[in-house]
Order: sequence, then structure tokens, then C-alpha cells
Amino acid sequence: MEDIESHFKYKTLLHTQHPISRKSLYVPIQVTRERNYRHEVETFWGYAESEAELKRAYAIKNRDVEAKRYRVPWEQAKKNYQRLMVLADPGMGKSALLRREAALTAASERQKLVDAQITVEDVVFPLFIRLVDLHETADDIAVAIASLVQRDYPTTWADIQPWLQAKLRQGKCLLLFNALDEVPKRDRNALATKLNQFLETHPCPIICTSRIVGYGGAFINGAKEVEIIPLSQPQIERFIHAWFKHGTDSEKDGISAASLIEQLRQNPQLRGLAQNPRLLYLLCSLYYEQVLTLPARRSQIYQKTVEYLLSQWTHHRGSDSGVKIRLLEDLAYQFTCKGQEVFDSQELKQEIANALEQDQGLEPLRQQTPAQLLVQLSGEQGILHRLTQEGDRYVFIHRITQDYLTACYLQRVIQDNPSQGMALVKAHLWEYDWHQSISLLAGLMDDPIPLFQAIVQEKDDIFSTLLLLTGRAIAECKQLSHPLITEVIDHIYDLWHHYPFVGFIASTVVALGQTNSQMAEKLQQDLDEKQYYTRKDFVAALIAALGQIGSPSAVATLIKALNQGPWYVRGEAATALGYIGDAETVKALIPALRDEDTVVRGEAAAAMGRIGTSAAIQALIIALHDNDSYVRGEAAMALAQIGTPEALQELVKVLNHPDSFVRWQASGAIHLENPTVVQALIQALNHPQDQIREEAAMVLGKIATKETLEALIPALQDADPVVREEAAEALARSGNPQTLEVLIPALADTDPVVRQEAAAALGRMGTTPALTALIPILQDQDKRVRKQGIESLGRIGTPAALQALIPLLKDGDGDIRGATATALGRIGTAPALQALMPLLKDNDWFVREQAAMALSRIGTPQTLEALLQFPTTEIERPEILTLIRTLAVRFSREKSPLVPVYPELVGAMGGFRRLGRKLSGKR
Repeated sequence: MEDIESHFKYKTLLHTQHPISRKSLYVPIQVTRERNYRHEVETFWGYAESEAELKRAYAIKNRDVEAKRYRVPWEQAKKNYQRLMVLADPGMGKSALLRREAALTAASERQKLVDAQITVEDVVFPLFIRLVDLHETADDIAVAIASLVQRDYPTTWADIQPWLQAKLRQGKCLLLFNALDEVPKRDRNALATKLNQFLETHPCPIICTSRIVGYGGAFINGAKEVEIIPLSQPQIERFIHAWFKHGTDSEKDGISAASLIEQLRQNPQLRGLAQNPRLLYLLCSLYYEQVLTLPARRSQIYQKTVEYLLSQWTHHRGSDSGVKIRLLEDLAYQFTCKGQEVFDSQELKQEIANALEQDQGLEPLRQQTPAQLLVQLSGEQGILHRLTQEGDRYVFIHRITQDYLTACYLQRVIQDNPSQGMALVKAHLWEYDWHQSISLLAGLMDDPIPLFQAIVQEKDDIFSTLLLLTGRAIAECKQLSHPLITEVIDHIYDLWHHYPFVGFIASTVVALGQTNSQMAEKLQQDLDEKQYYTRKDFVAALIAALGQIGSPSAVATLIKALNQGPWYVRGEAATALGYIGDAETVKALIPALRDEDTVVRGEAAAAMGRIGTSAAIQALIIALHDNDSYVRGEAAMALAQIGTPEALQELVKVLNHPDSFVRWQASGAIHLENPTVVQALIQALNHPQDQIREEAAMVLGKIATKETLEALIPALQDADPVVREEAAEALARSGNPQTLEVLIPALADTDPVVRQEAAAALGRMGTTPALTALIPILQDQDKRVRKQGIESLGRIGTPAALQALIPLLKDGDGDIRGATATALGRIGTAPALQALMPLLKDNDWFVREQAAMALSRIGTPQTLEALLQFPTTEIERPEILTLIRTLAVRFSREKSPLVPVYPELVGAMGGFRRLGRKLSGKR
């Protein structure tokens, strides 16, 4: 355990080269409990696109959905689920999360051994394993894991070897499988089959990670898919304070955590970058070393990052770093042209050799071999990183670094030969992976107007792709005044007004609003009383956009709406202000906690939870005594989300609150794992008073250890339905196959909540007996139970489950049809895809939207062709337009032989033609 802990305990800081404990820099994160982010291209605006799509569902009040209910602290998620698939974009902390879990588990298990709380037979081994290492061996999974453990822990292997296979069979290893995305896509199904066969006889808990883009779902049977949520403002500030406390040896005049936080608050675009932990870490280093002067544009930050990383490597402090940057630009451009992000050493050395031969500007480096240069560029703090310490594959330190260096290459060519450079840009306009490089290019140019003109002069598609790309490029530049810019902004705003919740449009509006006063003024002017009662959906999108922009002028507009608008406007404004989170917004939100409307007060409490300052905590303490249960519960949940000692101390005080909702929120946030407390709670399950048993079951379910879950199994037979509900919910989260025998009878319980939770648990088990037991509940009299049965069968995903689900697509209830569409999307087979297509014309918008989301997950080029034959009026519906665009982006990334979706290609009256031409050639 000491060996494992020391292996993952420390991180070497960029600017000092000395190791510090990972724990000292860790900021508690949140994850979604369902898939939220489904963007197809990894760009800095990817999350913003997904958030805008989600907002549509939450703005329509006749559906019982609420985003924040599905966001939970990581500590809670990992306790609630035996198998987890953690998804996020690069730099969001997936690998760091697994390394931390390895170190924490090793430390905890070792301490339990020292304290004689457990024996050696009980100890759990945390094993960090890259999935690509399992993929590259032909050995059985158990044998491969043993080989990897021997490789990583050679000094303790002899002592561990006799225990390891037994631990695996007993399920006493925490398997931390990292980076599914590093496994070639064509080989993932075969690896999934091997892993799932292994898990049938080795029931170990698993945490697996993957990037969002390219994840097809259903890799590990029964795994709960969660996504890391970008850092909130309180999390950003907490990390910055920790970085300056533990990562610096000395203070510098004017350079402090407080000064960096203030700079980020004044620069909304940078605040968006800081939501990514890796970029935030780089920002701290650059700011501390005074390499970067804020405020700055993104292209400036990437420029300073590249220069700084090379200066850290070189002993000459820039004597040849400029030439090396030029070489990196050449490499980035060549690999971006090939659509590659991962490259082996042979590919890199060959491209280095080609660059040295063809680029006269690299003359100073020609005395060195490609192998020597590769070693230099991929050193400890180089721009190129090995994927594994022992491996032979490399990546740029971050995808945006590759995009930035590609943009630098384009700028250099444009400077040398404008026509040739613009031709290179235009050759990649229809490749979505290039759009970030093209937008960054605008920020590098002294005069970007020719670039804007070159883009808008090209023929556009039905998504206004090139118009929006021009908007992205404008957002990267300093404020410019030009008729073309005004025209582009006007067109984008009109497009967004028509599609306020289409993510790829809304995120462009936000990006422009953060940097361009013309767009910001349009948004602020439109948030007017005359709009409040005409288009509620547009007002919701408008307020959300202003919240994401977060500039001082946007704050003033939102505060006015908070104080003067109708209840739904005040509620939306409170939510938006919570995402901005400065002192001014806290001051404005405190009176909103006394608003006459309960929804507004609840939204204000939730906003305070995102802000998380001491003033916010004090306001929430008062809200715990609101006269409405919903508001009190929101206040408790907000304190739990803040999670500081001050906030948790207040939650302890309300563990005996008369409101059960408040108690539930408080108990979920506080760690009550003291053995004495646990035993007292287990004994309370037999208390004669119903309320005592209910409270005990609720808290034991939150603790969710093996001991507490075993104690809850008999509670499924309790006379009190609430006790049975809490027991069933806890067992559902655990997914423990040993509870199968008690859960199947629970499907016949008189309480529908118990039946619902039992169905959820059986879906996570995914066994044949579970499937057989679930099919009859599709006829249950309670809709919630039927919906859970549908979800569980979708999770199991066998042909028998598919056959049971397809008839429900004709159910008279739109919620049932929508849930079935979602389940079929999870199954993802050809029959499921065929069954989903007719739902795109369902008369219920929710069904259409769920079908579109499902098809966006499993659609094929043939699906796209069929969609483009819809009448134009159908294609223009937001959910259909978004679906078509999602498929078009995906097939562009996969280099399918498709042309841009021009207007004449769509609609029954448009003379549809099969999409068979290559992307290159005359358009």
C-alpha cells in the first residue's frame, strides 16, 4: 500500500520542478448522473454547446426535468455505484482523478491495517491501469493485470504475487482503468468483450475514464456513465488559493491568489478557460512567473504557454526556442492535416526529418538528428508528452496546444504568401476539427479582415457553419470596427433569435458577447419588459447567455431583471448570476432569498451554492429557516455543494431538522462513517417507531458501505413503505449481484417507489434472470415504474430487451415513447436505429427530441441521407437541425465521403442527391 501511495501521491510543479502532494492541490469536483455533454468536436466551446442544448428542456415547464438534480459530488457518485465510466474532455482531470483514487485508497487501506480494523484478507488493492496496455497484450485480462502490476511495482511484486489473483477473484481490487480513447476505435469492442467476460468471474469495483468525443457507450456492462462538470467559480478560486499556498516558495509584489482571481473575474473569456483544470494550472504558473500579463486573449495565453514550457526545458533560455517553436508548428500542422492527435516515435522522427529538409527556417537545428530533437521536445516539461512512461506514443500537452501551433503555421504561410496561406485555410473550412485553429489564427493576425472575407465569401450550408466560424474568429480578436463585422454579428444574432437553444449557435453568441461590445449591447437591449410575455423560451436563453458572458455590463442587466421581471425572469436571472459569482452578484441575490415566489427563492439559494463565499453561506443559513420546504431543501443542498468546513458545520446542526427533505440533503453531504455511528444506525432499523427506521435507512443508504448495504437487505420487507423505498434505492445504486434474490420479489411491492428502485437495481445487474423479471413491469400501472423498466432494459441491451421495448414506441403516453427512444439509443443496434426514425415525426416534441438524441448517438451515413429527404419545414425544427449537424460533424471527423450539407441537398423540393462526392473538389 505504501508503494502504491507513493507512486501516485506527488505531482511535479511546472515552474519549480519540485514535487508536492496532489492532495494539496485537489479541489472537490462534481459529476453528472446522466449524460449531458455530447459535443462531437473538442474545442473550448464544446461544453457551452451542450449546456445550451440542455437549457431547452429546462425552459419548457411541462416536463419534470431539472439539471441540478443530476449533479452530485464525486465522493457521492463513487460510493453509490460499483462501476463508473467517467467522461470529460482533455485537461478536465480524468487521469488525475484516478491517480488520486489510487493514492487515497492505498493510504486508507494501509491505515486500516495498521489500526487492526481489517486483516490482510480484507484489504482492497487499488490498481491504476491504462486500457491501451490491456489492449496490446494477447494475454487473459487477469494475467495481463498481474504483468502490469509486476512492471509498476517491481520491489514489492514478490510479496504481492500470491495475493493478487485471489483478490481479483474475490472482487477486492479497485480497478482504475484509464483512457479508453487511447485504444483504437476499431479494437474497443473486442477489448470490451474480454473485460466483461473477466468481470463475470472477477466482480471488482471499476472506475473507467474516456474522452467524450468518440465514446460510443456500453463499454463496461452495468457501468454508470457520469461526466466531469467544468469547474465553478468557487472551485476555480479554491484551486488558485491552494496553488499559491502550496506551489510557491516566495511572494512577489502584486502577484497573489487574490490578484489573479480578480483578473479572471474581469475577463469572462479567460474565466471560461479556467474551468478546465489543466489550463487553470497553466494560468497560475504563467501569472506567477509574470510571463503573462492579464487581461489577455486566448491566442496570447497559448503563445506564452508554448514559450514558457520550452524555456523551462532549455538551458539557454530562448537561444533556440524560437526555432523549436517553428519545428513544433510544422509538426502540429502536418499531424492536424492527417487528423492525428496521437503519434508514435517513428512517425514523429519522420516528420521532423521532413521538416528539417523542407523548412529553411530550421537551419540552426540541422546539426541534430530527429531522435535527438524528439528527446528535447518531449522532455519532462516539453510540449510533446509520452502517453505512458514506458510507451512509444506521444501527444501535444493539450489538444488546444496543437490547434494553436497549427494556427501559427497558417499565420506564417499567410505572412510569406497571402494567397497560398488563404488557400490552405479554405481547404479546411469544412473540417470541424480545424475550426479552433482557424479562429485562433484570427487572433494572431494584425489585420484579420481578409480572413473574415475569405470565409464569408464561400458558399455556406444549412447550419450557417461558415457564418458561425467567422463569428468565432471575430471573438478571438481585439475590438475592431468594420462593416463586415457588424454584418456578421447581425446575421448571427438573427439566427440565434430563431434557434435560441441550439447549442452550436448559442455558444457562438456567448463567445462574441464576451469580447465584442456590439453583441453584448444587442443582448442587453433585448432583455426588455416587452419580451417577457411574448417569448419565454427566448428570454430564458437570453438570460442564460448573459450569465455565461458575465461582463460587468451583463451583471447590471441581470440584476435589473432580478429586481423587476416576472417570477420566471427573476428565477432565470438568479440562476445566471450564480454562475458569475462576484461580490456584486452576492449582494443582489441576498434580497432574492426573500422573494415572494418560492421558485425564485429556491433558484437564489442554488445560485448561492455555486458562489460559495462566506457571505453566501451566511445567507443560506437564514434560508434554512424559510417557510417553504422546497426552499429549505435547496439551501441545504447548496451548503452541501459548497462543502467547506463552515458550510458542513451548519449542515450538522440541521440533521435533526423537522423537515425530512432538509435532513435528507444534510445527511447526504456529511460523512457519517464512524463505526459506532454505523452500528447505532443498523440497530435503529429495528426500532418500533417508523420515523426512526426511516431516518436510519436513509442515512445508511447514503453511507453505502458493504456493511450498511447488507443491513438494508432485510429492510426491503419492512412494514413502512418509506423504509422499503430507502433500502431499495441504496441497493439500486450499489448494483450488487448478491441482492438479486431479494430484489426480484420487490418488483411486486405495493409501493411504486420500491418497485421503481428494484427495477433500477436489476437493470444495473444485467443478468438473464434480471431481464426476465423486468419484462412484466412494462405493464405496471404506475408510469414511473414502467419508465424505470424501460431504462433498465435499455441498459441490459440484449435482443430480448430490444424486442420487449419496440412495441412501446406506440404507447399512448409521450413520456413512455420518449423513454423508449432513449433506451433504444443506448442499445444502438441496427434494429433500434430503424425503429427510432419514425419517432422524429411524432406529434410530441419531447418524443422527437429524445429520438433525435438517441439517433445522434447511433446514427449512420444512411440515417443522414434519410433525414435530408425530410421536407424543409421538418428539417428546420431545432431538434432535427441539431441531429443533422451532429451527424455531419461526426462523419466529417471520420473522413466519410460527404459534402457540406448545402441547401439544395435538402428537402423534398430541393432535388436531393446522394452524398457521394469527396470533401475536396469543386463545391
